[in-house]
Amino acid sequence: MISVREVISISETESRVEPRVDAGEMGCLNLCRQEQIPILITDDWRALPKLIEISTSINVVVSAFVIRALLNRRVLTRDDAETILDRIARNRDWLESKIYEESKK
Repeated sequence: MISVREVISISETESRVEPRVDAGEMGCLNLCRQEQIPILITDDWRALPKLIEISTSINVVVSAFVIRALLNRRVLTRDDAETILDRIARNRDWLESKIYEESKK
């Protein structure tokens, strides 16, 4: 089940912004800590290493891996997974688009 949550403590989030991790990502990480959510899903490949480094008890994963896991578990069809990856790739820069194109293979 997926539920929507709201970050309560913005000031703590903004004070910990890292060079490759923006305030929104830190807000999501803070929300995971606040609500004891064990997984953070991101599409930001550049921020990923830093998010993993500073996340301690939270597993940070890229959405392409989640899509692959859902495909492997037959929750998504191959067509559904490709459509989702195509949509994500259209909204990324050239590097991230290439990564999503490769993840379709």
